[in-house]
Amino acid sequence: KEYRRQRQMCIRDSVLDWLQQYNTNSKICWVAGFSFGAWIAMQLLMRRPEIFRFVAISPQPNIFDFNFLAPCPTSGLIVYGNGDQLVPKESMQQLKTKLINQKNITVEFDEIKNANHSFVNLDAEFNNSLNNYIQKKLLYCKLFASSLNYVRLLKLLLTFQFFY
Repeated sequence: KEYRRQRQMCIRDSVLDWLQQYNTNSKICWVAGFSFGAWIAMQLLMRRPEIFRFVAISPQPNIFDFNFLAPCPTSGLIVYGNGDQLVPKESMQQLKTKLINQKNITVEFDEIKNANHSFVNLDAEFNNSLNNYIQKKLLYCKLFASSLNYVRLLKLLLTFQFFY
């Protein structure tokens, strides 16, 4: 298991290096991950100071240890479903309590009602959650990029996680 995790971290580092190499005009860098990929994204966040924001989707704090996030170096969003059959509500509440009290950052939690681990049949609610957060942060940063492009990039990164 540890070898697999190390290998996945190397792949994630390589993907970020590649994206930065071919997007030299980019001023910001976000990471995103789904389920186990959320844990990998958060690990990457701790290792790469150039990461501006994160989106963790359906993390599993009951299975993967997120204690390394003390302190968490940047603000971000955690999206999860209140009907997630893989993550007990107590585990998500413990993660929320740990991250919400950190200084100099804001970790927002968006609980999607009636959503399971994969947000089946709740695509619109899931997309709205991401889009609202990204638009809000882009306004905050006074960036004039289309949030839709960022949503596509996040989906691309999430797709990479599914195919691995």
